[in-house]
Amino acid sequence: MIGIAAKRLALGFAFMALPALVWADQSNVVQLTTSSKWHLASSQKLPVGALKNWGEDAAIASEYGVSSIALRTYTLYPEDESVKALVETAADASSAYGLFTLYRDASMTPWKDLPLTEVGPRSIVMARGRTFIHIVSPGTENSFTKSPQEASPQAPSEFHFTLRQLQTLLELAGGPGPTPDQLHALPSALPQAGLIQGSEKYLLGVQSAQRVLPAFRSELIGFSQGAEARLATYRSGEGRVQVLAVTYPTQQIAHQRDLAMGKLLQINNPQAAAPVCGKQTGSFVILAMDADSAKSAANVLDRFRATGYVTWNQRYPGHDTLVVQVVKLVIANLIFSFILAGFGLFGGILFF
Repeated sequence: MIGIAAKRLALGFAFMALPALVWADQSNVVQLTTSSKWHLASSQKLPVGALKNWGEDAAIASEYGVSSIALRTYTLYPEDESVKALVETAADASSAYGLFTLYRDASMTPWKDLPLTEVGPRSIVMARGRTFIHIVSPGTENSFTKSPQEASPQAPSEFHFTLRQLQTLLELAGGPGPTPDQLHALPSALPQAGLIQGSEKYLLGVQSAQRVLPAFRSELIGFSQGAEARLATYRSGEGRVQVLAVTYPTQQIAHQRDLAMGKLLQINNPQAAAPVCGKQTGSFVILAMDADSAKSAANVLDRFRATGYVTWNQRYPGHDTLVVQVVKLVIANLIFSFILAGFGLFGGILFF
């Protein structure tokens, strides 16, 4: 009887352990499954002349202070799919942002939860601090320099990755997104009322201006005098108005450029062949172009006010170097300390 009871007890324990054994076997199967992962396969430096293979311009790169260019290849395993990324180091965060605005196009849309990231069917652009990143789909390299007869009908191909794979690629190439300090270093935002998202361009030179304003006399803007320009399209009624907002180092320079453009472009002249409306606001000159009527242009110009768009410069510190300013600050603190000590000593003598 004891032997039969022991056998039954052992059999019961075996049935109780069976689910755990099955689960353990399933866990082993899951651990053997390999998920898709991106890896940096290679990285090499490129000369500025190679930018034309990606539809970029070496002269524009010079205007934005690009000092180094790297070509990185990211490969997805185990699918063995690769993409290439141009990583360009610009002069500062504003310059990298300018390249980002210049090379994004109407086919791109912002990527959720990753600011300064726009994804198109064949191209991705990102700005991260001083870095501008341009990712292209397989087969895109050199396609910009080929004639229609030379180009293959299959090239370039479109991105065909899953959303999760794209998200991982973006985070690997550009990190989790711009930091608050990087976003704070960007140019101030344009008025948002009626602004067509994605239309803004940040221009730092004649070459970049000619790329987006081929019919405009870009030399009138005055980039050689320190001008920085913002181009954007606004809705006004049933039509659209293109706005060029130019900022200058001083109000005097802005006034000079406003007079020069006013004469040659016939600003605010309703009889002009191509009516252009404009105004000077502080150190800004703002032009409204391609409007269907003067009323539409004036409506858009009213959105640009000194209180909402123009920022005041900090007080000029003078011609002293940083070292001289620090020494003066230390001396002033010492004098202030002696004055406080004198008041304390004088007060002590009076009371005691």
